[in-house]
Amino acid sequence: MIVNLECEMCHFEFDTELGKLEMDKIGTLIYEKKPTCPRCKAYDKVFITDKGFEQLNKWFLKYLDQITKK
Repeated sequence: MIVNLECEMCHFEFDTELGKLEMDKIGTLIYEKKPTCPRCKAYDKVFITDKGFEQLNKWFLKYLDQITKK
């Protein structure tokens, strides 16, 4: 899944592929690929932007639908 993020270090906003998303039993979001800032190369140091939050909300609604049908 592609999500819009902002680097904690240099504040650069970018879209990145996080791969497959899942949630653990306590609701922590787990993503397959750790993001790296394309500008400063900071590894896994990101904020979720407003756009990214909207993208994740859409994913979450689909995720809830899938797990409630099991």
